[in-house]
Amino acid sequence: MSGGTPKAIEFTLYTRAVPKGMPRTYLNPKTGRPIVAKPPKTRRWEEFVAHAAQDHLTEDTPLDCPLKLKAYVYVPRPKSCPKSRLFPTVRPDLKNLIASVEDGMNGILYVDDRLICMHDTGKFYGDPPRVEIGLYPLTEEDLP
Repeated sequence: MSGGTPKAIEFTLYTRAVPKGMPRTYLNPKTGRPIVAKPPKTRRWEEFVAHAAQDHLTEDTPLDCPLKLKAYVYVPRPKSCPKSRLFPTVRPDLKNLIASVEDGMNGILYVDDRLICMHDTGKFYGDPPRVEIGLYPLTEEDLP
């Protein structure tokens, strides 16, 4: 990593976000041992995020400092949704959408997701569907 504070990383994924799915546990018929498998949709989405994150590697990445994650998820407004409904208060949950984004960038843009100390996240109606992502190194000025 270069000296000084690393630069912020910002990019947008122009696709519909996929929430973190619950892992499934199966028994290996030959050994009888449990196998934990990530749902295929979640795995493909995290691979997509990881691939996109690689396009934003810098001399500072992977970041190894306290970070703020900004992630705004935009979903299309259904035709049946009244204009008076300002926010998408339906499934999937925001925390599951953000978890899959975090896991996709883990080990690529930052050493480990334990470094994320602050979140600025939201789920909004918007066209095209997209996820706007920002990673910002935290400094003393960010303390409350």
